[in-house]
Amino acid sequence: DAECALEIACRRDGTILATNTSTLDVDAIAGVTQRQADVVGMHFFSPAHVMKLVEVVRGRETSKQAIATALAVTKKLGKTGVVVGNGFGFVGNRMLYAYGRENQQLMLEGAAPDRIDRVLEAWGMAMGPNAVGDLAGLDVGYRARRERLNAPDDPTYYRPSDLLVEHGRLGQKSGRGFYRYDGTRERTPDPEVVTMIRTEAVRLGINPRDITDTEIVGRCILDADDDAMVAAVKVDDPGKLADTISAHLLVGVDEKQNLLEIISPLERLNRIAGILEIKVDKLQVD
Repeated sequence: DAECALEIACRRDGTILATNTSTLDVDAIAGVTQRQADVVGMHFFSPAHVMKLVEVVRGRETSKQAIATALAVTKKLGKTGVVVGNGFGFVGNRMLYAYGRENQQLMLEGAAPDRIDRVLEAWGMAMGPNAVGDLAGLDVGYRARRERLNAPDDPTYYRPSDLLVEHGRLGQKSGRGFYRYDGTRERTPDPEVVTMIRTEAVRLGINPRDITDTEIVGRCILDADDDAMVAAVKVDDPGKLADTISAHLLVGVDEKQNLLEIISPLERLNRIAGILEIKVDKLQVD
């Protein structure tokens, strides 16, 4: 465990315990040690041998020396270290859970997994969220959601992914996930998955409907954008929240005009305020 790793294997002060967790609480890990200043997060994005980004997670007691050492290690490995705060999902996975949540809801509402991926890849993603899930292993997210103490009390939350795992469809590793792989890494859309999700949606009382490509991009990308802002910016004065978010929402408004027709700035403000658990009455823009 963490205490053994730091107190027994690492016998002198200054030796660092770095965790590659993507969702576990770095402060909780540090809390079972006698040297909390030497505990830091180093989250390598998957696949680690390809991806350049490493989140260096600063815990409540993490020392400046530990942060500096972690950044030096990432640089020596030829990667880019970015210091982030300690919170569920940090920044990267908080964004993933945001657009992933909308992706899952879109599937329940009638959009096929492969169509969502095609639309988001055409928008600019290197790989759609369902192909990413298959690559990483759907069971990884399944376990992480069950370890989360404050998971939403919502029967639809990530239900398509959970459903596939419950039927042994773990992604590329099992040859079946959102796609079929048939002994290769080439993905093939699977009509059986669409049928499974549709049946589950009926059980949950969700009726299928027509969904445009613009709605798919709007719901997935803007939700990830908002959650990134929440994770990256701490607003100490609730009275400044509207001004802070106003500036955030108006960045790139011309490029995002079609998306903003789907989700208005005021709706986004209310959603962000809800995440921060701060009451905001109105959005003021000069």
